[in-house]
Amino acid sequence: MRALLLLLMLLSTSSRAETERRFALIIGHNEGAAGEAPLRFARLDAERVAEVLLRLGNVRATDLVSLLDERDTADTVLGALDALEARIVAAAAEGPTQLVVYYSGHANQSALHLGDSALSLRQLDERLQRSTATARVLILDACRSGSITRIKGEDAFPVVAASGYVVVTASAAGEDAAESDDLQGSFFTHALVSGLAGAGDADGDRQVTLHEAYEHAFNHTVRLSTTSRAGVQHPTFRYELRGRKDVVMTRFDDDHAVVVAPPRAQVLLFVAGRVVAEVAIDDDARNLVVAPGSYTVVARTADALYEGELVVEAGKTTTVSLSSLRSSAFARLVRKGGTAQPVVVGIAAGPILVTGPLPWTGGLQLQMPFASSWGTVTPRADLGWGQATTWLSLTDDDVTQTYLSSRVTVMFSTVVDVSWASLSFGALAGVHSILLTTTRTFGVPLDVNLAFGGIIGVDAALQVPLSERFYLETGVDLVGSSITQQELTDPHLQLAPRLLLGMWF
Repeated sequence: MRALLLLLMLLSTSSRAETERRFALIIGHNEGAAGEAPLRFARLDAERVAEVLLRLGNVRATDLVSLLDERDTADTVLGALDALEARIVAAAAEGPTQLVVYYSGHANQSALHLGDSALSLRQLDERLQRSTATARVLILDACRSGSITRIKGEDAFPVVAASGYVVVTASAAGEDAAESDDLQGSFFTHALVSGLAGAGDADGDRQVTLHEAYEHAFNHTVRLSTTSRAGVQHPTFRYELRGRKDVVMTRFDDDHAVVVAPPRAQVLLFVAGRVVAEVAIDDDARNLVVAPGSYTVVARTADALYEGELVVEAGKTTTVSLSSLRSSAFARLVRKGGTAQPVVVGIAAGPILVTGPLPWTGGLQLQMPFASSWGTVTPRADLGWGQATTWLSLTDDDVTQTYLSSRVTVMFSTVVDVSWASLSFGALAGVHSILLTTTRTFGVPLDVNLAFGGIIGVDAALQVPLSERFYLETGVDLVGSSITQQELTDPHLQLAPRLLLGMWF
């Protein structure tokens, strides 16, 4: 009997989700109050949410209102809610209704900031609780917005005993909500949209409930924000559903375009350099339902990175095959913005030759490049050894000069990636030292000199990827050295070709 009741409940939930008419108010506002730095991607985040609701969320274009104008105020939002409420009341005669309100922008613990206009969280909360919609969903992607989900303490918002009201926020009451240049959006909305697009379908029933979307957004917002300067975000959830199991937010069928990610791989889909959806390595759901079109795909496994192009057609399922993608070095993807990792670190070592003021010095160079989208910074150190012998005819003897040469430099370079290699051009500065020992034939030291000097110059290199992690680099630097002591004469030029084997971590 209990199993039968559970089955009837599930069927009732599914049937209600199919017949409910959903209305949506989507707000994106980059400008905050005085003293708050403008956001860069709040409006883009709002557009992403609107797109996934129109495509998969059973929202008609005529039932969606987008407020993306920086001139919008709190009164504009309240007016839009009033207009939608009138339409909800009219639609109630036809069946159940839903209202989804999404906001991306500035806020504090008490209000949303639309420029200089403030919309009280208490007022917004009470307005939605009074709505006649069968189910109401409020999603806030803003700093410190988690105060609206608190239900204990003297600062808590009142909880109205009404069925069908859910509040989801991007951060807890005292936390900041961060944006990402690499994602061109916020951590939370990126994770939420990916979840709604299929990555949150934990039970594989081809629909994403609000609870599944929240669980996905929570886990991945925490993961993504771990390295953020704003600190770790913890999305919050306030659930007030009575007489229903959950709210179905998105649903997929055979007419949609589906991308299937391979197991144990992170897959990112890009359009025009912007991430539109992601499946993480440990996600149980491996499907993303996307709009038909062409995508750049970046896949990451435990020890490799891949990139390529993917054409997705309506009504078809396209599987991402790692064997059909190009294996790419970490640094190349970082420079292209093809990964959320802002900086990649490498290490390289190999032989180097250094000229003047003494003869060629053979040695070993060690460098540690830090590659990012804006350039590469490379600390370098090399140590060389050389020897020169001169026959003195007057004494019928030889004089041998042995020298140890060391250079420590820091180089900044710009890198141009071509199809099979990378070209770098840089400037460097540092210090150079030479320990010069002079002896006669029988090894009797005559003199020992230690000289220091500064160096500054330019560098050019060709880097060829051998795999996703390893590369071969050949290059040369031309520097001027200021060493001026005894045999080391005047300021001079040094030419130093090198051949290195490197690895990206």
